[in-house]
Amino acid sequence: MSTRILLADDHVIVRQGLRLLLQREGFEVIGEAANGQEAIRVARESCPDVAVLDYAMPLLNGIDAAREILQACPRSKAILLTMHTDDHYVLEALRTGITGFVVKSQAPADLIRAVHEVLRGMMYLSPRVSRTLVQAYLAKSELPPDPLTPREREVLHQDRRVPPNTHLEEARHAKHRRHRPLRHSPGPDSDLSRASAAEAITCPTLQGFSLFAFGGSLT
Repeated sequence: MSTRILLADDHVIVRQGLRLLLQREGFEVIGEAANGQEAIRVARESCPDVAVLDYAMPLLNGIDAAREILQACPRSKAILLTMHTDDHYVLEALRTGITGFVVKSQAPADLIRAVHEVLRGMMYLSPRVSRTLVQAYLAKSELPPDPLTPREREVLHQDRRVPPNTHLEEARHAKHRRHRPLRHSPGPDSDLSRASAAEAITCPTLQGFSLFAFGGSLT
């Protein structure tokens, strides 16, 4: 069963263009209206799946008409067509229960998508409307000040990278080293010293440190 749509706009040419657009996508336009009062009457008779309403209609604007239609037909969805993108228009429409807000100049590209979205229970706003809402929100909102200084934040970041018991383990090892008796170091002529020295000479990464590590000449 095709989606049933009510189309309300006071301009005949606009209604004709939108009707052709909707029918081409497989939607059924069950009624048309030229003003808000007529839109309410048609909606009460047929309870459309979606009511597409122009904002600036005579007798009753699109938001007030949507309010009446949604009360009479709770399962219907409402999409508002408008040239207004000011945030207070958008918020008023959303509070009314309208779930689609399409800018008229973008209707050919946005209306079909809006119908699909509201039928899925989602909300659709034309990109210009979304941008207006974001800009209005950012203009009226301020981020709270950071309670930490840059140095405090750096220390906090470093602490988060250290495992919880690292400091405790380091302290235990340090204490163990302080109380551990010193062992007798092998002399320079011992077999262990010569073996270690030979390994150091053959290891490229240790050659530069061999004389320092083993205390003088290796001969």
